[in-house]
This record gives sequence, C-alpha cells and structure tokens, in this order.
Amino acid sequence: MATQQSLFPEIDQPEEGLKGTGGKPLAYVELPVHGMSCGKCVAKLTEALQAIDGVHEVNVLLEECLAKVHYDETVVAVPRLEQGIVDTGFSLEPLPVAPEAGDDDSVVDAGQQPIN
Repeated sequence: MATQQSLFPEIDQPEEGLKGTGGKPLAYVELPVHGMSCGKCVAKLTEALQAIDGVHEVNVLLEECLAKVHYDETVVAVPRLEQGIVDTGFSLEPLPVAPEAGDDDSVVDAGQQPIN
C-alpha cells in the first residue's frame, strides 16, 4: 500500500519558529497603536510596517489597538518600528479625550465660592 503524501507538508512539520539573518530566531514585539478606526487603517499600517527592512511578519489588530511584529533585531530595532507607526499617522499613546460639557469640576458657577 502506497503512503499518501500530505497536501500541506508545512503543517505536518513541527513549528521551529521564524528565523532571521544567520538562522537566528526572530524577535517579537507587541506595540500599542492608537487612532485606528477601520480596516483601511489596519491595511495602511500593516503595509507600512512590512516595508521596513528587517520586518518579517506583521499582524495589526484594530479592536486591541495593537501591532504584533516579528522582526530581525540584527536589522531593525523597536524605535524604528515605533517611528513607522507615528509616520503612518497613528499614535503610540491613547489620544486625549476632551471632557464633556459640565464634567469639569474645576468650573465654579458665578454664585459659588471654591472650596479650599
């Protein structure tokens, strides 16, 4: 009886992890990304990060405000990845939220005296 060859041999192989220059395992980082609002934002950032030399795999998650990046640390460093996010128009920090009208406790009505 002949043995059947798998249609997906890469799945049958044990995962060894992604390799970079010289066979060294790739580094991995999760970077916060704020300011994304849709799938086009995800696509734009994914494309920008993948264009950086040394980046091997990118997964941008809209709901989690996160970019997961596998990269070759002999070629690129995290600050360059962060700069790629900023250069694409997004932020590494949450965007400030403006207080809603009437929510500011520091405002005192004309007839009230501040409490000290």
